[in-house]
Amino acid sequence: NLTEELGGPTLAPDSLTSNYHIGLRTMNIVGQDSNGQARSYWWTPDGGWNIHALSGGLDPDLIPLGPWQISGTSWLTVVTPPYDYTHSQSLLGHNADGDLVRLLWRSHGPDEWVLQNLTMTSVPYFP
Repeated sequence: NLTEELGGPTLAPDSLTSNYHIGLRTMNIVGQDSNGQARSYWWTPDGGWNIHALSGGLDPDLIPLGPWQISGTSWLTVVTPPYDYTHSQSLLGHNADGDLVRLLWRSHGPDEWVLQNLTMTSVPYFP
């Protein structure tokens, strides 16, 4: 039981989402704690299990509403040897207005999760 082993918060069962990020070699189990924060139990081969508040520092009213989905992606940033990749992870949900929002983390940036409103930044497909 990771909650007992790591002394971390209990996550609401109906809020859980998880993924394995191939590029980062990380496993994430994300859910909502009793304070409404998005929390992650994450694992790496070198670092073992860790706990992190993805929404730490955010106004609780801005935390994405569920259901949540966590996803990850990698892309090539240097196309000649030695190749280099950038990785990101996103916790997707919606806000009170129904907009698609996410908490975003990038490997080549500050070690923090940033809130983005994807509906507000999207471009209409049809004029």
